Parts: sequence; C-alpha cells; structure tokens
Amino acid sequence: MIRKVVNYETKHLEQIVNNLRNLEKIQLDKIKTDLMAWNEMILKDTPYPKTGLADGRPVAIGGISRLWDGVGEGWLIGSQDFKSHMFFICKHVRKYIKEYTKIMSINRLQAVVSASNKDVYRFAEKFAGFTYEGYLHSYGMDGTDQLMFARWGLKDG
Repeated sequence: MIRKVVNYETKHLEQIVNNLRNLEKIQLDKIKTDLMAWNEMILKDTPYPKTGLADGRPVAIGGISRLWDGVGEGWLIGSQDFKSHMFFICKHVRKYIKEYTKIMSINRLQAVVSASNKDVYRFAEKFAGFTYEGYLHSYGMDGTDQLMFARWGLKDG
C-alpha cells in the first residue's frame, strides 16, 4: 500500500464525498448539492489544505482555516477508510499542525467535533493533543451537538 500526503485538489473532495464516514455524510448532505461552493470555501479559507492518499484514494482531507490573527480552526474530513489508516493520519496531522501553525503564526488552534462520535473526539485529545473546552448545543451545520477542543501556546514551541 502506498500512502502519501499531497496538496488538496478539487477532485479529492469529489472522491471523498462518495466514501464518507456515516456521521460526516449526514452533515455534508446539506452541502452535497453544491459541491463547488464547498470546494471554494476550502480554497478560500484554508491556505494550505492537504489530502492523505492510500493507493491514490483520499482517506482524509484537512487543514487550518484562519479565524483571525493568531487563531485558527483545524478541520478534517475522513473517509470510511479513516480507521484503517489511523497511524498514517495521526502522524501527518501532528506534523501538519507543528509546521503550519508556525507558518501561519497560529497561537491557538481549535477544532469542533461531533459530540456523538467518540472516535473523533478521542482522536482530537489522544492523538492530536487537543484539550476539551466545552459543549456546544445545536452547533453543527445539521443541528447536532458539538464539542470544542483547542491547543494554545503554539508559538512557544
């Protein structure tokens, strides 16, 4: 199996939408009708989006969007194959955070994850080094409850 991280391309979103994890599929059904608007949002808000590929197929797309000076929001869209490539994804998420928070001068990086998906918030805490900050009622684009996680002091090291 050949795994690598590449710069995001529109075709990656088109490919991953057809192979999303169930919870993300529910959320993205609202956007699926206008895939190009979703793509434009990624390209506009995320200066360095990346795609993790396994044998040429996207298993994850992610990046950091700048909210304002010093603050960014990390995001990740995973395929149904996410779990089988967990070590690969974790390794590159850590590397990406370290590299791109410096490039973007991010001191606080936050991430919002579905409250109903224990695997995702376990990933945020255990593997990506985020700290739980709070419960966000009806915050998801589909009206679901979400959890806020963050890392801060990133400029210091």
